[in-house]
Amino acid sequence: MTIQWDAWDPEATDAGDGPVIGYQVYYKLNQSNASQIDAGFVPHMNETQIVFQNTIGSLEPSTEYLIQVSAVREGPGGIGEPSPNVNVSTVAMTTELPTTTQPEPSTQDPEQMSPTTGVIIAQGRQSQDSTVIVAVVMIVLVILVFIFAIICFIRRYVRRIYKLLIM
Repeated sequence: MTIQWDAWDPEATDAGDGPVIGYQVYYKLNQSNASQIDAGFVPHMNETQIVFQNTIGSLEPSTEYLIQVSAVREGPGGIGEPSPNVNVSTVAMTTELPTTTQPEPSTQDPEQMSPTTGVIIAQGRQSQDSTVIVAVVMIVLVILVFIFAIICFIRRYVRRIYKLLIM
């Protein structure tokens, strides 16, 4: 599952001080006693980059997870408050589409809110799309071969008829 989020923006409503050196991604099962799992650190190396992403692997099918992202600054207390939870469900081992929900509304003071905004879940149908593309290409190739065979057949008999008319 790949998640995307907007860069920390001090000119927007994002709280805290910069510069941000990266983002810490966390996930956990959507259960009350589930432990938070570190899904990786995404460095913020380019000041012009406005969207970041991280892929979380080894998730179980047909399972609900909560995902959060925290901005990270240098020094003590460098990991900011996490974003609101985003509830996601992984798909079963079928062709179902994933479900997502919006982040939980925050009841915190805006100055203590997470410096990350707009967590987006992007779980795709890449394998289905590529299968459809391959099938369409194969059908087009079969049609082209069929048309070529018909043209060759017609050409062959037109030559025979022409030879018969000349003789």
